Amino acid sequence: MEYKLIDVVSNSSSETKKIGFNFAQLLNKNDYVAINGDLGSGKTVLLSGIVDYFITDAIVTSPTYSILNYYSNDKNTIYHIDAYRLSSYEDLLSCGVSDCDEGIFLIEWAENISDFFLKKNYYEIDLSYVSKNKRKIVIKKIKNEQ
Repeated sequence: MEYKLIDVVSNSSSETKKIGFNFAQLLNKNDYVAINGDLGSGKTVLLSGIVDYFITDAIVTSPTYSILNYYSNDKNTIYHIDAYRLSSYEDLLSCGVSDCDEGIFLIEWAENISDFFLKKNYYEIDLSYVSKNKRKIVIKKIKNEQ
């Protein structure tokens, strides 16, 4: 079952980050967020807003080569996964994700490991390029039978 929560056009990177920050208020430990969009669509910008809600001093960069970054403080851990170079759930596990403790999981290029989400409830964020500064952002809650 799918529930659309947000369908908006952002006019700047600062608006995109603010949308991420506001969305983060819905998240709890062990939530999963699948973030999809082409290169330059604003995935990492939106994700930095989410992280900033929980950990104000984090410097968010896309873990394209390391595949996994994490940000933490005394109360929260955010796992930031870039699945650009992955093609399956098995690939994800081989990168050490199974060793991650409780936290919020933010996964860029999630469409590359769609089998990971088959039995999970999660949020899905799709970003698309509208123009030089504008991005369409759609956020949905996906509930799978478990």
